[in-house]
Amino acid sequence: MPRAEPLSAPQPTLPKPSPLFDHWAMDPSIVHLNHGSFGACPRVVLEAQQEHRARMERDAVSFFAADLSKLLDPSREAVAPLLGAQPESIVFVRNATQGVLTALTHAARVGIGGSPLGADDEILIADHEYPACKNNAEAIASRCGTRIRYVSLATPTAPIDSVSQRITADMLFDRIMAGVTERTRVCLLSLITSPSGVRLPVERLIPALRARGVETILDAAHGIGCVPIDLEAWQPAFFTTNAHKWLCAPKGAAILWARDDIRPKVRPLTLSNEAHLPESSLKRSRWQTEFDYVGTDDVTAWICIADAAREVPKIAGTDWAGVMRANHELVLAGRDTLCEALGVLPPIEDDLLGPMAMVPLPSATDPERAKRLAARPARFGEALVDTLLDRYRISVPLPRALRADGSPAPVGQRVTRISAQVYNAPEQYGYLARCLLEALADEAKL
Repeated sequence: MPRAEPLSAPQPTLPKPSPLFDHWAMDPSIVHLNHGSFGACPRVVLEAQQEHRARMERDAVSFFAADLSKLLDPSREAVAPLLGAQPESIVFVRNATQGVLTALTHAARVGIGGSPLGADDEILIADHEYPACKNNAEAIASRCGTRIRYVSLATPTAPIDSVSQRITADMLFDRIMAGVTERTRVCLLSLITSPSGVRLPVERLIPALRARGVETILDAAHGIGCVPIDLEAWQPAFFTTNAHKWLCAPKGAAILWARDDIRPKVRPLTLSNEAHLPESSLKRSRWQTEFDYVGTDDVTAWICIADAAREVPKIAGTDWAGVMRANHELVLAGRDTLCEALGVLPPIEDDLLGPMAMVPLPSATDPERAKRLAARPARFGEALVDTLLDRYRISVPLPRALRADGSPAPVGQRVTRISAQVYNAPEQYGYLARCLLEALADEAKL
C-alpha cells in the first residue's frame, strides 16, 4: 500500500505480531488485519513458485505439452481432503469470480438439471454476495432475459440494542428460503459473505433449495483453509474457492468443483487446442484436459497450491483443523476487544464466524456532519480507512454497509471487518480499538 506520510513523520509504536509473522513477506511497518481481502503468501511458498517458474522457463515445451497435468495433480491431491472431494473432481481457475462466471455461463448455455436459463427463470442472490459476482450474474441474466431476485440478509450495520437482535443461522436460512419463487432456478450463495464475514448455513440451505427445484452455485471465495468444507455431503451444483486467501497460495490460484452429474458437460470460458477432440482420444477427462490448459499462462500459482497446503500447517505447528480453530478463536477475541472499547454488542452469533468478524461503528447522529465525513476524499473509498493506515499504520477495511432491504446504509452508518491469521496477535486488535477511538473522536470535531 502507498505511504501517504513523508518518511520524516513520526511513526506510532506498533504492537508486535505473532512470532510467525516472519514467515511472511509483508511490510512490518503495517499492522495487517485484512487477510480476508487478498490473502498473503509465505516466503517458502513464494520461493517454491520461483523454482516452478525456473523449470517452466528452462523447457517450456515439456512443461506445457507433456508435464502440466502431472504437475497439477499434487495440488488436487493436497486440497481434496480439505474439500471433502475426490482429486479428479477438482480443476483450477484464476480466482473465485472466474469460477462463478464459469458456473453461470454453464447454467445459461446448457442448464443445470434442465434447460438453459431463460426469460421465465430467476437467479436468487443474497445482498451480501461479492459485487463482482453480482455484476457477472446480472450480465448473464441480461443476455438470457432471466430475472435477478435479491434477498436481504439484514446483517446489522448500526449497533444493536440487545443480544436478541444478533444474527442467527435460523434467521439466515429463513431469509434466503423466503426469496424462492416458482421461477427460481439457480441460487448464487456465499459460503462466507464478503462484507460481513458470516458463514451461511449451506449444509441446510443446499438440500432445502434443491428440494424446491433450485440448484446452488456455492461461492466460497473465503472457503478452503478458512472453515471446514464437505462437498460430498453438501452436493451443490458448483463450488469455487480462492486458494490465495486462507490457504495462502500465490495470487491467481483458485479451485472449481462441479457435481458428478454436471461435470462432463462443463467447459472453461476459454477453449484451447484439444477442445475439438473426442473424449475417447484424450488421456484424461475432458474436464481436466480443458481446464488444465486454456492457453499459455503462468500457472505456477496452481502448482503451488500443494506447497501452501503443506507448508502453512508446518509453520503454524498444527494441522489445518488447528489453523482454522486458532484463527476463529483469535478473531472472536479481537472482535470482543473491539466491541468492548466501542461500547457495542457483537452483532453475529459466534458459530456463524470463521476467521473474520464484522463490528458496527458508532453511528454519526448529525446528518450534516455525516455527509461532511462521507464527502472527504479517500484512496480506499472511506477516509477513515486512509486515516487508520496513514496515521496509525493499520490495514483494515470498512466494507460498504447495507440496510435490511439491500440498499446502501444511511450516511454515517459504518462497519469494520477484522481478519485473523496465524501471523496476528491479540495485542494488534487492542491497538486497533485504541486508534479507532482516537480517530472517531477526531471525526467528531469536524
